[in-house]
Amino acid sequence: MSIDDQGIRIGAIDRGTLTRVDAARILLDDGIETTSDVPTIGGVRGWRWAAYPGDLGEGVRIYGASSGRLDGVITHVDVDFPDFSLERTIVVSMPTDHGDSGSALIDSGGYVLGFLVGASNLVASTLRLFSPVGLVLAQLDCNIL
Repeated sequence: MSIDDQGIRIGAIDRGTLTRVDAARILLDDGIETTSDVPTIGGVRGWRWAAYPGDLGEGVRIYGASSGRLDGVITHVDVDFPDFSLERTIVVSMPTDHGDSGSALIDSGGYVLGFLVGASNLVASTLRLFSPVGLVLAQLDCNIL
């Protein structure tokens, strides 16, 4: 069962995966409406793959459950972290907090690039790891329209 922030049921988990990505798809109950608007960011226009080298230095943003709106910059694209089963990871310089996991990474054009999955303290304390949206959507057999 999936509930909103007031504890009201909105749907049920329809599909989940821990293979290549850690994500779930929710089948919404009848009568539940959604919006493509992300608080303080605006409407999402769809999704796209992050590109190397074109997206290096690209300004991006998230709206985290704990932190609210955060802005950052893409530092690396298509990085593999085999120890954590992460492929084609997008690395962003951005200070997130616990509870922000799963937040959508959105570019200046309103396209989702990935979802926050973790942090790397190997080089700097503000490097955050995002699973590419294309991998997540493929594993869940769904799309962002």
